[in-house]
Amino acid sequence: MKQFIKQGELKLIGSGYLVNSKEEPVTNSEFVYAQKQAEFVVVLAEKAKGKDFKGKDADSMSALKDEVWNLLNGNKTRAYITAPTAPKRSTTEKLKEEALAFIGYQEDVEKTEKVNNFLNKFNSIAELEDFGLYFSQPDQPVKLNKIYTIKEIVASVTSVIDLL
Repeated sequence: MKQFIKQGELKLIGSGYLVNSKEEPVTNSEFVYAQKQAEFVVVLAEKAKGKDFKGKDADSMSALKDEVWNLLNGNKTRAYITAPTAPKRSTTEKLKEEALAFIGYQEDVEKTEKVNNFLNKFNSIAELEDFGLYFSQPDQPVKLNKIYTIKEIVASVTSVIDLL
């Protein structure tokens, strides 16, 4: 028998059994699958905080030696006249700022599109939050560690979208 359940009517009891408000076991395969995927993404985001996956280039010993040599024995030319200062190029600076802002905008648009496409996996969770879902009686009780909300999932996906 199918029953329509809204967000506040769904909970976990005991060691994580999914039940309705009457504490009867329920299941919805799409919802359960989305919750398990959400758990992976949320835990991945938590563990990825502070990690550096890009690394940095190693410093060069020969470049360091050259820098020290030039510092100690480098060209010690005397300046008899001062070099002219570059004229202010406000138009060029404005164009540069606008170009960089446009590049940032393009990156933000691409990231937003990527996040939204990925989050479509969690439509059943959003539907439960917005309206409710039909659940049925399971053959065996369903266990989850937590019922994740779209808000939690969006925050996690946004922080690790480049890793997914």
